[in-house]
Amino acid sequence: MGTNPSEFLDYGGDCPVETASGHDTALYANALSSSQGLESGFNCSSGVWDVFGTPYDCFGYRLPTEAQWEGAVRCVEDLLHSGSNSMDEVAWIDSHSSNQPHPVGQLEANACGWYGVLGVL
Repeated sequence: MGTNPSEFLDYGGDCPVETASGHDTALYANALSSSQGLESGFNCSSGVWDVFGTPYDCFGYRLPTEAQWEGAVRCVEDLLHSGSNSMDEVAWIDSHSSNQPHPVGQLEANACGWYGVLGVL
């Protein structure tokens, strides 16, 4: 996209971008869709982002619905947190994060193989 909105640029390219807005994310999804010849899922022209139609009608990249996100986080497991009953195994929390970002994949993944879906708490 030409810029990185992260506040922690010195921590490396494997760290998540922690400051992307919903509008930034919609612009990225549209750019990714366009680069692969897919339709855009968001109208970003007004400075805010709106979904074109319903999310299920979009064949381009888009953000998941709340139900899709919850399904991905839980990944058919009945655990307190995504992949564990212990928060410190799956998320960077105050007690061991040093209040800084960490490269993705250093903690436990959930049953679907997704890392860091809870982010830094």
